[in-house]
Amino acid sequence: MTQATFWDLVEQAWAHLECQDINMWLPLPADTNLAITLFKLAMHTSLQYDGHLFGVGKATTREAILEVSSYFRFF
Repeated sequence: MTQATFWDLVEQAWAHLECQDINMWLPLPADTNLAITLFKLAMHTSLQYDGHLFGVGKATTREAILEVSSYFRFF
């Protein structure tokens, strides 16, 4: 995937993926959510490994994948 294609996908999903800061932790940026999901779709690795690569936990990785998947499922 080219960088231009990635940023086009981020722009399409930006409004849905950009979260408000409601906890004491900052939310993941939309581009990180999309990158985690695309990596998971391309590589058949564990959530723990994927989270380690992006510096987030297993639960955060799962939530990012579910959020992005729920957005693109409607297209």
